[in-house]
Amino acid sequence: MRNQPYRIALFMFIGIFFLFSGIAAFAQLSGEYYIPQGTHDAGFATLKEAFDALNAGGANAPVTFFIADDLDESDNYLVLTRALTENTMLTVKPAPGTTPTVILNANPIGVITAGAGIGIEHAAWITIDGSNEPDGESRDLTFALDDAVVDDEGNITVNIARGFHIFGNSHNIAIKNINLFIVHEFSDLPSKPGRVSDGIRVIRQDEVVAPKDILIENSQIGDRDKMFTNAIVNWGQTEDLTTENVQVINNDIYAAWRGITNFWNTNVTYSNNRIHITGNAVSAWYSGIYLPGVVGGTVSGNEILLYGAARTTGARISGILINTNRERINFYNNMISTVDDDFLIVDDVTDHMLFGIVSHRTGHESSIYNIYHNTVRLGDVGQTGRAAPVGWDEDVTQANSVYDIKNNIFVNEGSHASAYAIHWNVTQTSDGAMISDHNNLYAPNGNVGFWIDAARQDLAAWKSASNRDDNSVTKGVYFLSENNLRLTGDSYQDADIITTNALPLVWYDIDFNERDPGGVYMGAHEPQSAVSVPHLDRDIAEGYWLGQNYPNPFNPTTNISFVVPVDGQVKIEIYSVMGQLIETIVNDYKTAGAHTVTFDATALSSGVYIYRISAGEFVESKRMMFLK
Repeated sequence: MRNQPYRIALFMFIGIFFLFSGIAAFAQLSGEYYIPQGTHDAGFATLKEAFDALNAGGANAPVTFFIADDLDESDNYLVLTRALTENTMLTVKPAPGTTPTVILNANPIGVITAGAGIGIEHAAWITIDGSNEPDGESRDLTFALDDAVVDDEGNITVNIARGFHIFGNSHNIAIKNINLFIVHEFSDLPSKPGRVSDGIRVIRQDEVVAPKDILIENSQIGDRDKMFTNAIVNWGQTEDLTTENVQVINNDIYAAWRGITNFWNTNVTYSNNRIHITGNAVSAWYSGIYLPGVVGGTVSGNEILLYGAARTTGARISGILINTNRERINFYNNMISTVDDDFLIVDDVTDHMLFGIVSHRTGHESSIYNIYHNTVRLGDVGQTGRAAPVGWDEDVTQANSVYDIKNNIFVNEGSHASAYAIHWNVTQTSDGAMISDHNNLYAPNGNVGFWIDAARQDLAAWKSASNRDDNSVTKGVYFLSENNLRLTGDSYQDADIITTNALPLVWYDIDFNERDPGGVYMGAHEPQSAVSVPHLDRDIAEGYWLGQNYPNPFNPTTNISFVVPVDGQVKIEIYSVMGQLIETIVNDYKTAGAHTVTFDATALSSGVYIYRISAGEFVESKRMMFLK
């Protein structure tokens, strides 16, 4: 026992050695790291090395991984597993002034997120931001999926199943300002060769936990030539195990089957996305936003284009499909249209069903659907299946939810017996209700509606049978194009499609133009049909004023009016939505009173721009849309 103190001292020395070795091997990160490191003070050779270091050591302050050059991560599997905090969060973004591309292959079998390009497993407070500017909106970072094998006969086998996989207890995750593209061999055949199943997947851990507080914003997911099967999948498990607070905002989405696919989600927000459903998958159910099992949420300002279907027997093609939901879901300012010239039909199929906003089957227990200010146009695309901008796709015996359908424009240009502006083949229970009014129900070559058991060809017959739509009209309208459902031409100041039924939920239109509460346009678009300059004396007394440009949208010129109450220097500048100064159109000394200036956008690309006035201490900005 005389050697006991020595043994204790030896064990303590060994323990201390390993302890400090461990700290050295798994040091906490903080600050900025460049990938590849180059001449910078801190960094890593690959994104995998950076992720592994963070997973092992964590962070003791905010961390930024700057991607400074193109990266080939095809031999690496990329997984983030560290649950950070708001004070130690990770940001991955391009280095200032760079536009890098990161090549991804599938994570291997044995990893929880096997098949993904980047896995996020039970991680927290992580932002993938593709802008190379602080708080920017430019899409400067591209993730390229390049993981297909082509055999000697030209057959394509795809290894990668999805771009990003957000799994389990992950929360406070943001993916924004990126491009997510498929770049490997790709066939445009409908049987899926070359296509990747999911762009971004958000999914629960079975019967345990589901992600929450997820943001997918201002990104392009797929493109017209190489689209995902599903662009975004948001997947819970049951009413008791849902994903929570998932936001998908302002993205450009290209999908062969579904743009956003849901199953048991709480408090979703899907807003201002441009969704292209190409129909290149073989399936029975195509949808821009597939929405079963949702417990409350908002679907607003989306533009959804339907390009047909590859299925060789009748399919359902819809802009938004709802089924088995709970609580209140608001649908407003959405535009849904068929793409007539490029509508995909395989083997001369003519019995596809077409829908804008469609309710499917039963199970909508205690749901409230506010369907306000949407514009849906179904073209005459050679299909004879049941078609309606709003309604039910199947014959249902009862419905126990509330459907509040107001201030919409529903146009069906189909010329067959099953074409309707509204299709309601369901009996409401005492727990449910169908409210419909102040809509434009227009089906010039079909039927205005179907109520319970029979078609109602004109508006009078529909009103009589349904006892709804007392203040609704049936009126042809003028759109900018079949794919852009903003009003134009004689639809400006058309009293038939202007209603006094202002709805507090929808003070703005799809382009963020303020609606006139004294008389709002039906549909998603509130055209700025007049420049309303307030009375000069009142405004000189009350202060400065900047008006909404007119016309808006415009091509190529528009007028901007403003009022200044005192003589002084005035500046009006035009910016891109990224915050880049485009042009200064006024920088002069102006006398007190009302003024109007014309802006010419001939040299610009179509899109949304910001105009900003600065006069004294008064500064205000508004949006305008240029459409060539």
